Amino acid sequence: SYELTIPFDLSVTGGETTIALGNGKRLKVKIPAGVSTDSTLRLKGQGSVGANGRAGDALIKIKVQDSPVFTREGDNVSVTVPITLKEAVLGGKIPVPTPSGVVMMTIPAYSGGNKTLRLKGKGVKGKGDLLVSLQVVLPEKPDTALTEFMQSWNEPYQNLKRG
Repeated sequence: SYELTIPFDLSVTGGETTIALGNGKRLKVKIPAGVSTDSTLRLKGQGSVGANGRAGDALIKIKVQDSPVFTREGDNVSVTVPITLKEAVLGGKIPVPTPSGVVMMTIPAYSGGNKTLRLKGKGVKGKGDLLVSLQVVLPEKPDTALTEFMQSWNEPYQNLKRG
């Protein structure tokens, strides 16, 4: 029995990695897309030699590293992406990280807080979706034009119920 820690992205996309066994032997291991922590992979004939003179199976227990960007629920992967106030109101194309690389995504106009968009097929390879939560961010430094606009804007939602 062996333990193998793999990056989050590899657990979602699948692929190959190498493991060093106790006897110094290095083996390529095929990681299936969707593997999760505590999954066990069996490598036939790659274990220790038993009393019968034949090599047994090597059992590889998988541990998936946490991702600083993504979370996973089943076959779906989630990510939070910051957007500007202008992008939230007018919409547009934004870069979105996926486990297999960055893609451009079109966000519709008026995509404000608590809006989650779905990128089909961008979660666990061949099975899941990427759920993109949008987070509107404001400029770090005060913007005089934005402040003046907000002060002069006759908001039609002044009586919005909160909470």
